[in-house]
Amino acid sequence: MYHPPNQKSLPDNLLDISESNLLVGDLNAKHSSWGSVINNKRGVELHNLMDDSAHLALNDGSPTYSSHSYSKCKVS
Repeated sequence: MYHPPNQKSLPDNLLDISESNLLVGDLNAKHSSWGSVINNKRGVELHNLMDDSAHLALNDGSPTYSSHSYSKCKVS
């Protein structure tokens, strides 16, 4: 599932997950529970949904995104 960063809330159909679902996707949901340094609205929604439905994030605490926008390559 992909959820663009410019949309504020998670899609309504995401709230219909059951106990036997595995959700994989790029939801642009930031929460400290899966290694983000900030929480955003989607992250809080997803965290609450997971908590209410006994789901968990399969993450060892490593960041799920690395930005390369600030790295500079020197060319000789």
